[in-house]
Amino acid sequence: MRKFLKIAYNFILAVLFLFLLAVAGTFLPIPGNYKIFTVQSGSMEPKIGMGSLIFVKTFADYGIGDVVTFKAGKNTVTHRVVGKSGEGAEVVYKTKGDANEEADAEETSAARVVGKTFFVLPYVGYPIGYARTKVGFILLVIIPSTVIVYEELYKIKAEISKKLASRREKKAKIAAPESVDDRIRIIEEDMKISQPNPARQSLKSQAPPRKKIV
Repeated sequence: MRKFLKIAYNFILAVLFLFLLAVAGTFLPIPGNYKIFTVQSGSMEPKIGMGSLIFVKTFADYGIGDVVTFKAGKNTVTHRVVGKSGEGAEVVYKTKGDANEEADAEETSAARVVGKTFFVLPYVGYPIGYARTKVGFILLVIIPSTVIVYEELYKIKAEISKKLASRREKKAKIAAPESVDDRIRIIEEDMKISQPNPARQSLKSQAPPRKKIV
């Protein structure tokens, strides 16, 4: 039972750690030009469902058929490239959501493209999106992290106490006899030293008295 609980605890710890990394990835830049976004609409269904978590990487160029994430004002949009014109810095992309009947009205310049979607995790975007709110951050990040940190600190404290107790026990064994037999042996030796020797007393009583020389 303890083994099962330990495995379950380690699994929950790993999931929470990955969850925290994903939440941090939506806020902070990731080395290697990687970015993480949550999909908040169904315009790319069934390829990318609403509430999915998508992983995006920046490339020098994008082709027709690529699913790209681009900036649209303060928001980002993830649609498929259905057309391309121009060259170099002047290239522009025509995009369209798979679930939409018509392409996007506005073309997207290369400067506005964030990157290409290369990996999708369905439904994971829901808790990630909630964790980005104030209440969600407290419930899904702060509280679980505090509990785990407390548990780990408690384990460290218990391990240190165990080692200190072991050291004290070793010192006590060195300073005192190691077993009951040793204690009995020491007591017997002390009794032999304190008690008179019967043989010596007998010889002393049998010895003739010394003559007094006048």
